[in-house]
Amino acid sequence: MRRILIEELRLAPVGLHVLDIGCGGGLLASFDVVYCCDVLEHVNNVPQVIAETARVLRPGGTYLYDTINRTLRSRWIVIKLLQEWRWTALMPPGLHDWKLFIRPAELQRELVRHGLMPGGLTGLKPRRTRFASFAPCTGVNEAF
Repeated sequence: MRRILIEELRLAPVGLHVLDIGCGGGLLASFDVVYCCDVLEHVNNVPQVIAETARVLRPGGTYLYDTINRTLRSRWIVIKLLQEWRWTALMPPGLHDWKLFIRPAELQRELVRHGLMPGGLTGLKPRRTRFASFAPCTGVNEAF
């Protein structure tokens, strides 16, 4: 995250403030960067999260997030392999609900609706190698 802030976005983070923006308050247009990590695929009201993000983000600010794409591939990998099948499970059953996963086009519409300008999309998927690594793909995870 620090590399993205400094090298790609050319920001010099002096202090890092962590805040639950869902609590509301008088933080209108207060942040240069909002980072939403592993959250969107767990909430029932994504439009409200995007609206809160747009409310606290300064004009021209950057919204970074990662989430899981709602595809058949993500259902098999994240739900079946990583949660439900006990011999491959890495997460507790029920941690993710496939119906809450978000397609990129759906999320992009919400971002635009709330005045945020979508940037590049990067996806990840497991690569079949001896070592744990990831290859580009938007079929499972996505990040802006």
